[in-house]
Amino acid sequence: MSIEHASSLTLITGGARSGKSTLALNLAEELISSGFDNPLFIATLQPEDPEMDYRVERHKKQRSQSWQTIEESIHLPELLETTIGNPIIIDCISIWVTNLIFSTIDLDIESIEILDQESMDRCETLVASQTERLIDAARESKAHVFYVTNEVGFGIVPSTPIGRLFRDILGHTNQTIAQAADRTFLTIAGKTLEL
Repeated sequence: MSIEHASSLTLITGGARSGKSTLALNLAEELISSGFDNPLFIATLQPEDPEMDYRVERHKKQRSQSWQTIEESIHLPELLETTIGNPIIIDCISIWVTNLIFSTIDLDIESIEILDQESMDRCETLVASQTERLIDAARESKAHVFYVTNEVGFGIVPSTPIGRLFRDILGHTNQTIAQAADRTFLTIAGKTLEL
């Protein structure tokens, strides 16, 4: 799976531990070996416990020392508008969408159990507008940008309103990015299918 030298947007989706991040890294490393020398990894996870810290460190060890890492949980479009890197991996869109939703809704036990239409609309509008800005910023960057996301449509319907809202918003976000992407991949059990 080689990549051409023009800028591009690539979406990589799949389930947990399906090989998404590994594929993004491998495709980006192809670019690095062909002369792109300013790789940037944008991490959207904010580690909050030792187990998450361990996961972050394990991911970092998979990348060569040439990678610059920036942690940004919310302001991805602004970051892409002001940062230079090529290739760029954004890992992951799913956590970014979660962060945007939780920045909009006061998270307490009641909001998990009951969501009003206004809150849901506010979340959907925010994520949709930020996704469009993210796509535009990636195009403007003239870089090879790899979006890593989770495919949540294969599972059961979540039992809570916030879970269903997340599933729906992430599904729409993934569709929007896939429509704009030059290439889209689905990973399952370490195998890759180009869509």
